[in-house]
Formats: sequence, C-alpha cells, structure tokens
Amino acid sequence: MDRRPLVGVVLVAATTALLLASLVAVTFGTRWGHEVYLFPYAIGASTLPVVAALATRRYRLVLPTLLVPVGVLAFVGGVVWNGASCLQGASDGWYFRYDPVRNVIRYGGSVGTCRAEPNAPLVLLGYALATLGGLQTLDGVTARRWSPLDSSALPVVGRVLPAGDSESSDSTN
Repeated sequence: MDRRPLVGVVLVAATTALLLASLVAVTFGTRWGHEVYLFPYAIGASTLPVVAALATRRYRLVLPTLLVPVGVLAFVGGVVWNGASCLQGASDGWYFRYDPVRNVIRYGGSVGTCRAEPNAPLVLLGYALATLGGLQTLDGVTARRWSPLDSSALPVVGRVLPAGDSESSDSTN
C-alpha cells in the first residue's frame, strides 16, 4: 500500500495549521492598541503563489493557488470576527491559549494582553480552503508524480479544480 498520499495530506494539513496558528500568536504578540499589525501582510504574502503561477504562465495553477489567499482571508476574518483587542501593558508571563468553552483566544500574562472571540466555523473554513489550496497546488506543481491528493477521487473537488495532465496545457490556457 502506497502511503505517500496520506503522508502528503498530513504534512500539508499540519504545515497549514502551524503557519496559521503562528500567524495568530505572532500577530497578537506584536499588536498594540487597535492596530492590526501582521494580518494584512500575511494576506498579501498568501497571494504570492497566485502571482508565481501567473508569472510562470502556469494558468492551470491559478485556481488552486487562489484558494490559499481566500482561505487565509477567511481565517483572519474568523479570528477578528467579534473584534480583537490588545492592551499595552507588562505582564508577569506570556502564554497563548484558546479557551474552547468561552470561544476566546488570550495572549499575554494573567490579565490577558490580547483577546479575540473568533467565529469558529469561519476559522475552520479558512483553514480548510488554505489546506485544499496547498494540496491542489502541490499536486499541480509536482505533475502528479507525488500526488498528495487525487483530485479526481473527490467528486466535488474534481469538478471545481480540474487537474491538467500535460505540461503543454500550461502555455495554451
């Protein structure tokens, strides 16, 4: 049994989760007052795969790479859905904690220097879109030699994001 597809899905999903969680932790650790410091830059950086696909004329990768910034935008929108506030103050220690009972993200000391009440369905949708975009992009870039996800096996994804089989289709699309 070939385990490469499963390993690929797990690696891309874990990497996406790590990057999005790091984005929230670093942003809340560098926010002051009501400034949103890193979220706009992260959304901008997530468009780089789309720019690369257009610059290299790999037009069949544009749709899958477009899922990445849409997912990041949905994730960020879900995190700051009910507002995210930060206080300027020193604390006795630093931590990053999500309280699922109260649906609150806290970052900072015992007082909680930063606080957000995320919209969990929107956060999960953003994570799923960014992960799917990463999987489909990896699938398109590796030309199915190392396929983390067979898009034709998923009926909905196969219809929405068709995978091209030939390299010649890059220049004709």
